[in-house]
Amino acid sequence: MRYRLVVAVIALGALVSPHVAAADVATDWNRTMVSALLATHTAPQPGTRIGAIVQSSVFDAVNGIAQRYTQLHPEVLGNADAPRGASKQAAAAGAAYTALVALLPSQQAAFDARLASTLNALSDDDGTGPAVTRGLM
Repeated sequence: MRYRLVVAVIALGALVSPHVAAADVATDWNRTMVSALLATHTAPQPGTRIGAIVQSSVFDAVNGIAQRYTQLHPEVLGNADAPRGASKQAAAAGAAYTALVALLPSQQAAFDARLASTLNALSDDDGTGPAVTRGLM
């Protein structure tokens, strides 16, 4: 019993600690989305809808580069191929950012800061590397 309690406390600490290692860009933007939903006191039903829209946007953006699965909303992306060498991480961040700003405009300042942080982490030259720029297209 004591072992389970220790494991549960460690797991809970990992979930709420701001210094947890980043798993990936999509997970980081999920955290950003959840924080924004909490900050705006969004009810569960609209929050679930917002989550679905953001995640389908991220999926389509990344899959537009990887082209591994059928797009959820091909009419949004058109039939154009993603630019060669585009960053999947930048595409995920850009899609999440765009959807969240449209859905929760009151939190745009937080989203702007998060996007800048994400792009800086992806590129050695302040988020303007060729792969990052192509991923945001």
